[in-house]
Amino acid sequence: MTVIVERAGAPRIAVGGFMHETNTFAPTKACLDAFEHGGGWPALVEGPAVFEALRDVNMGLCGFIEEAGRQDWALQPTLWCAASPSAHVTEDAFETIAVRILKGIKAALPLDGVYLDLHGAIVTDHCDDGEGELLTRGRDQIGPVAAFKLCKVVDRLPKTRSGKILRGTMVKIADSETYKMPATIDDPAILDEIKDALQPLGYAK
Repeated sequence: MTVIVERAGAPRIAVGGFMHETNTFAPTKACLDAFEHGGGWPALVEGPAVFEALRDVNMGLCGFIEEAGRQDWALQPTLWCAASPSAHVTEDAFETIAVRILKGIKAALPLDGVYLDLHGAIVTDHCDDGEGELLTRGRDQIGPVAAFKLCKVVDRLPKTRSGKILRGTMVKIADSETYKMPATIDDPAILDEIKDALQPLGYAK
């Protein structure tokens, strides 16, 4: 049994998946029952059961769960499902699954990120881009902070002498706000390095 133990300060990441390869010329559509039984894939699962169902399965989320365990990330499972390739996903199936995934994400807030295992080829009875629709709704629900757009790799991060990363201070630097030098910072020069790294991106002005 896979158990993700949440430690203090660990990144909280909601995980789930909605997998389907739609062939619009096929004769049979994917209804909710197709996802509940899974065909050649694990059947629809929700909550902590996601971890066990995806164990040793050749899917992206399986690898992500394994790495999260090594990194001590705090995963928040929502829903994972898949169905055999077929024609369009019915509107009822898509809406039922999408609502349950988004409900799980909302229940897990606050979050540092979201990882959804998506095939990229869902066409529904009412939407040509099922994954795009799901992601749009997710971003509207979570807010723009969780929508990854830009990153900057730096050589080191500011920490206290006990090893705590000064996330709040970095946020203030990025937002060009006044901050107080933490008394327990290991190396004050790192803050200037962070500022120099962010300025070319339009932050830390």
